[in-house]
Amino acid sequence: NRIPIQVKPISRVQVFEQLKQQNSFYLFLMSFIGLLFFVTSGSILYFKLNNDIDNTRHKYNILAKIGIGDKEMMGIIAKELKVVFFLPLILGTMLGYAFIWILTVNVSIRAQIMLNTLVIVGVYFIFQSIYYILAKRKYAENIFS
Repeated sequence: NRIPIQVKPISRVQVFEQLKQQNSFYLFLMSFIGLLFFVTSGSILYFKLNNDIDNTRHKYNILAKIGIGDKEMMGIIAKELKVVFFLPLILGTMLGYAFIWILTVNVSIRAQIMLNTLVIVGVYFIFQSIYYILAKRKYAENIFS
């Protein structure tokens, strides 16, 4: 009373194409989530910087009275904003890569997923850098005005 096992031949190309199709959906989904994260984090950073402008202006006026020049203050502002803008990006990238590494069990497609994720992180980093430069200028204008 043996039940016959039906064996269906499957090529590696079909498996690869199926995994590629599934992972393209994941790529789209992660890109969409990244875009949403960029917009929300940008909004939060914008409101944080604008809400703290009076306290920051007072702090830098005190530093100006002590004798710190505008160039040195711009350096301090740049350092403070770099931490706020880029630390979450670095930590999120590391956690995201760890999550993807654990999530992808199939080693043959893992490299492609990691490369696609690196492209998304690179584009996000470029957008974040542009936003950092614009926000730094605007923030400095508001403080020194």
